[in-house]
Amino acid sequence: WHFHQKIYTLLGLGWERDVPKGLEHDYRAKTGVGFFLVQSPKINLTAEAGFRLNREDRLNPVADETLYSALSTINFSWQFNPFSTLTQEIETLQNVRRGHDFRLSSDTSLSFRLIRHLYFATDFSLQFDNQPVAGFLKTDMRTTGSVMVYF
Repeated sequence: WHFHQKIYTLLGLGWERDVPKGLEHDYRAKTGVGFFLVQSPKINLTAEAGFRLNREDRLNPVADETLYSALSTINFSWQFNPFSTLTQEIETLQNVRRGHDFRLSSDTSLSFRLIRHLYFATDFSLQFDNQPVAGFLKTDMRTTGSVMVYF
C-alpha cells in the first residue's frame, strides 16, 4: 500500500528450514514502512523500518525461541538492460528484548533472460547472527541458482 509516491507499507509472512544453522523451522512475520529514496525506470533504492517476529523451532527443542526485533532494510535494484536485473538487500535485526542480540544479512542476486519466457537467476546470501543456536556457526552462506518461467 502506498500512502504517498515515496512512502509504502510492508507486511510479510515467511518460513524457512535451515538445518546448517540449527533451525528445524523459522516462522517469520514482519510489518513496517518503506521509503523510496531513488525511483527511476532502471534504478530503485528503498529504505525500510519496522518490526519482525521470529518463532524458531530449533533442532534442540529445549532451545526453541521467539524473537522480537526492530527491522531495518536497504534495497537496491538496477535493471541494466531490458532483460537483466541486479538486486542487493541488506537487513539488520536488533532484538528488542535483549539489546546485545543482533543479526545482519546481505542478499545479492542477478537475473537475466535466457529465451523468450525463460529466465535464470543466481543468488548469494550471507547471514551473521552474533548469538547463534548453541553449537552452530555465527555465519551462514548460501548460493542458489533458479530457472524461472514468466507468462
